[in-house]
Amino acid sequence: MTQPPDPPDPGWAPPDGAAPPPPPEPPVPDPSPPGGESPPPGDAPTGIPPAGDAPADGTPTDTPSTGTPAPADGTGPYGPPLPSPQPRLNATAVVALTCGLIALVPVAVVLGIMALVQIRRRGERGRGLAIGGLVASAVWTVVGLVVAVVLIVTVNNFTGSLGRPLGQALPNPGECYLQEGDRAIDLKNTACDAPHHGQMIVTYRLPEGPWPGDDEVLRTVVAGCTQRVRALLGTRTPVENGVIQWFPPTSLGWRAGDREARCAIVGREGTELTAPIAMRDVGVREWAELTTGQCINFPQQMEQSFTVRVVGCTTPHAAQVTLAFPLSRGGGWAREQTEARCEKRWRELFGRRPPAEVQPTFRWWWDEDDPTEQKAVCLAIAMGGPDTLTRSLLPR
Repeated sequence: MTQPPDPPDPGWAPPDGAAPPPPPEPPVPDPSPPGGESPPPGDAPTGIPPAGDAPADGTPTDTPSTGTPAPADGTGPYGPPLPSPQPRLNATAVVALTCGLIALVPVAVVLGIMALVQIRRRGERGRGLAIGGLVASAVWTVVGLVVAVVLIVTVNNFTGSLGRPLGQALPNPGECYLQEGDRAIDLKNTACDAPHHGQMIVTYRLPEGPWPGDDEVLRTVVAGCTQRVRALLGTRTPVENGVIQWFPPTSLGWRAGDREARCAIVGREGTELTAPIAMRDVGVREWAELTTGQCINFPQQMEQSFTVRVVGCTTPHAAQVTLAFPLSRGGGWAREQTEARCEKRWRELFGRRPPAEVQPTFRWWWDEDDPTEQKAVCLAIAMGGPDTLTRSLLPR
């Protein structure tokens, strides 16, 4: 065992000017166990593992090689690390997204572009919000275009079915028009003394009730227009190159309350009319509309004319109807029957000595779908040309 040094002599003092000696070091305890046995060289004292070695049971240790124990919470000797600061959220991007979601498209587009520029310059957050606002604006734009197209088509069909184009009134009865399509919406008023496509003759309302279907409405309007035009003008074809035309309401217009049917006279096979049509009976008739005893003139050769004009029999005329009768069949049978009946009628009227100024002829028509076109007429036609007859050939 080491002995402690002797204490200094209290009467000793260092020479003048010399530094006092350092104090003696404290004694170092003897690590040897009692009994004088020394631990093996290189071994650490019992219970203290050497620096850098793991414990004998294999449990890892966090004790540094300096011997300083690690804190139990693992935060290090100086506490937890401070979090790094996050970039600021760009407020313009938030507003852009909000405007895009509520369909403020122009505002959202402007703010979205501004936000992207600011985020790139300032390093802020919110790029996804700005892009979301732009995407929402694009979606609203597409939706708006689709809705606009649907509305345009709907309004076009609706006004067409009502016959009331926006800002434009339909022709009234007696007024003439130019037509650019097949619907009432395509009619444009014009003067009747200028070339035009048609003239409105009559309009009337269909009965109330549910929509009866396209075919039924068309059938009703065709029959109604034919009847009403004939009642007003005496014929359904008041001019040689004219035919009847009808404008029925559509299903869309019907649901909106439109029941108006419109009847007009238009040029035949795309030809134009050049004069107004009298809104009264002036004696013009189709061949199938003639009756027995009527005296007639026709505007051109008989075989080429669609209409004739009925005149008084004392007025110069070209022919007289000796018999008009319906047919029950068409085709070759109709021709044979017409010829046979007209020859019989001629003999009944004149016997063996007919008038020298006339000769017999006939015409017949057969339309499977139109009973008014299933008819034949027998004629006494002037041999000297038009306007040479001035009396009736039939007995009173």
